[in-house]
Amino acid sequence: MRIARRLGVQIFGRNTGKDAKKYNFAKKNYPPGQHGQGKIGKISEYGKQLNEKQKIRFLYGITERSMRNYYQKALKIKGVTSDDLLRLLETRLDNVIFRAGLTNTRAQARQIVTHALVLVNGKKTDIPSMELKIKDTFEIRANKKNSPLFAEIKKAKNAPARWLAVNFPNLSGEVMILPGKDDFEKIIDPKMVIEYYSKA
Repeated sequence: MRIARRLGVQIFGRNTGKDAKKYNFAKKNYPPGQHGQGKIGKISEYGKQLNEKQKIRFLYGITERSMRNYYQKALKIKGVTSDDLLRLLETRLDNVIFRAGLTNTRAQARQIVTHALVLVNGKKTDIPSMELKIKDTFEIRANKKNSPLFAEIKKAKNAPARWLAVNFPNLSGEVMILPGKDDFEKIIDPKMVIEYYSKA
């Protein structure tokens, strides 16, 4: 909650439906903490870039080292670096499970993957950062599909991303296309993140 308030956005759940209304940041237009009201001031350009970088880090639950690695990898792709950066993050296995609607949060998706409850192309994996490609399939292991956790997920009826084909009754899906700019989170500005790292 404190991190979300500091960054000014809801980063730990879904940014639609009930989760989007969970925190009303407009009620307190100052940072969290005892001295938050005394820290209101104009934020520098560097501060804005740092803030956007932190949003992405916390949103996808990755370390600073991983974030730098994704930036370096995005630089090597022939395309728009900011879009390529987000595309790399979106196609992480834990994020795909979240985007498919098979969990309520990315943290929950990461836990499911690390506990080896997910099959990718029919093979068990416990690597949340695994990058999925077009036509890759994912599925919850058969002996876990009837657990109370997934019964609740089915009731939640989370809408899957348009770039994924999902079979909710079977708790499985497939990457149909790679996510595009319209599929990225609207609460972050990846261009500012690229500017941050280009000056580092």
